[in-house]
Amino acid sequence: MHDLLQEMARVIISEKSPRQPEKWSRLWNPQDVTNVLTKKSGTEEVEGLALHFPNKSSCFSTEAFAHMNKLRLLDLENVELNGEYEHLPKELIWLRWHRCHLQSIPDDFFNQDKLVFLEMIGSSLVNVWEGSKSLQNLKIINLSGSSFLITSPDFSQVPNLEELILDSCISLLEIHPSIGNLTRLSLVNLEGCHKLVSLPRDFYRLKSVETVLLNGCYQFRFRELHEDLGEMESLRVLKADETSISQLPHTTVRLKKLTHLSLRAAPCGERLYAYGLPSFSGDQITNIHIIRHTMGALNDDGVPKDLGSLISLQYLDLGGNDFHTLPSFSGLSKLETLRLSKCKFLHTIPDLPTNLKFLDANGCPALETMPNFSEMTNMRELHVSDSCKLTEVPGLDKSLNSMTLIHMNNCTNLTADFKKNILQGWTSCGLGGIFLHWSYVPDWFEFVNDGNKVSFDIPPSDDRNFEGLTLFCISQFSSTLAITIINNTKHTKLRETITIRLYVRDYLWQGHISNDKLNLQSGDKVDVIFGDTDYPDRMERTGVNLVWDKPVK
Repeated sequence: MHDLLQEMARVIISEKSPRQPEKWSRLWNPQDVTNVLTKKSGTEEVEGLALHFPNKSSCFSTEAFAHMNKLRLLDLENVELNGEYEHLPKELIWLRWHRCHLQSIPDDFFNQDKLVFLEMIGSSLVNVWEGSKSLQNLKIINLSGSSFLITSPDFSQVPNLEELILDSCISLLEIHPSIGNLTRLSLVNLEGCHKLVSLPRDFYRLKSVETVLLNGCYQFRFRELHEDLGEMESLRVLKADETSISQLPHTTVRLKKLTHLSLRAAPCGERLYAYGLPSFSGDQITNIHIIRHTMGALNDDGVPKDLGSLISLQYLDLGGNDFHTLPSFSGLSKLETLRLSKCKFLHTIPDLPTNLKFLDANGCPALETMPNFSEMTNMRELHVSDSCKLTEVPGLDKSLNSMTLIHMNNCTNLTADFKKNILQGWTSCGLGGIFLHWSYVPDWFEFVNDGNKVSFDIPPSDDRNFEGLTLFCISQFSSTLAITIINNTKHTKLRETITIRLYVRDYLWQGHISNDKLNLQSGDKVDVIFGDTDYPDRMERTGVNLVWDKPVK
């Protein structure tokens, strides 16, 4: 519908002067725009102009815009403009110029009192502009992917800037100190600015900033966030993954509006790869810990002890870091997602808030102790695969009613009693299921078979309501598990696919499918076929249990 309306609008515009595109209010057809610019025939009727060259660039004179006095929207890609930039209209509000060839915006451009939006993605800019330039109404600057940009512009006369987007400016070395004067700034995106050393101290005193993105500022340089971070009273989102930061300022706990905090470190091997360092072997391997420290990862002193006072925090990612223990998170009453994956030295996860819904602690080989889960009644997913020292998750059997997925594959030290308890408790908790490193066949299952197929009949109800099927399979290897349920009586088929996030070996999976999906009734003859879509012959044992609302009399 949107495309149809857009096409109708274009027809209406062109019908006013069918053979004179220079008199249209909007120019978008590449051939029409090229002709108007080449002939310099544009008029004051033109309010919006778009011209994109995806491959080879084209060159035009700035004089082509001299008579477009009402031009408010200019959208260019891979277009070169030669000449005096004073010819550009003074009514511009929105300028999008991707793959711009300029190394610096010329001085005679800066008479754009109405410009609100400036986007120059993938440009050749080295310096945005020289000195201080007046752009009083400019609210958004987006220079993403400008690979040659060395420094941000001077913001002294850009008082109303709200968004600064410089992600993937891989040569960027510094941010101009005048950023500290931008009292309306709300978003700063510096992701992938590999050479950035730091942020000006005055930046940390801005009261308006809500989002700071620093992911990938990693080349041994961006080592710290200033202690004044706690002054950023409006900050809601802070992402600083894969930097060289090894310690959070203790003032972080003052950020009472912070909802999203992410300081995920790349695991050591990934960091070596990311930084382009050579691989190590033999006696060189002993020096890896030195390089790991240089690259930066939070240690035991790197996480403030009172982090639990961040009362608004909803998402916390500290994965890949080097701490052994963590402070209590029980005070984070709004926390819903906690990611601690690949923390190689973490041996204890502290008390958690009961509002938590998602916990990822995959790849924590030192993990031995988990908090009590008996009151974690909002938990949806638990991931603790490859925790070889873990023997149990206390109280987990009390929280199964809310859960949809549990990944405990390669937790080779779990007790048999613990595994039996959670398998027996998992009856109506969703198809996502439980993954365990185990070849045990649950002895309470009614129908068990070697191979990938189980056949059975639905018996008489005996005044009970049939609620669904609990399923299990034991497999050597899987990436995607497909389950097909065939009702041979009614000639219907249901296929469910479970994408397994980890490539797991020798696992037991158990899950549940509600009869709301199956519509099975007494007397139906049913086949359940388990299939690994990549390795269909690797199902060793499979089984089905019928779930009723009450025991048979």
